[in-house]
Amino acid sequence: MIWIYLSETLLYLCFSILMGSLILSLIPSNKKPKVTIHKRWIQISVLGIVLFSLFPVIRLD
Repeated sequence: MIWIYLSETLLYLCFSILMGSLILSLIPSNKKPKVTIHKRWIQISVLGIVLFSLFPVIRLD
């Protein structure tokens, strides 16, 4: 049962990384702080969303 809560927490973490990078990309470069998000973290978060969203479906089975 604990793996369900852990997977949902990691799923929300992946969503927040992805949405944070999207929001930061919408801000003009002269107005935003110096924050660098590596492309690899965005790729890992997209892969994490795919994987961690399967856990609730597996739970239904």
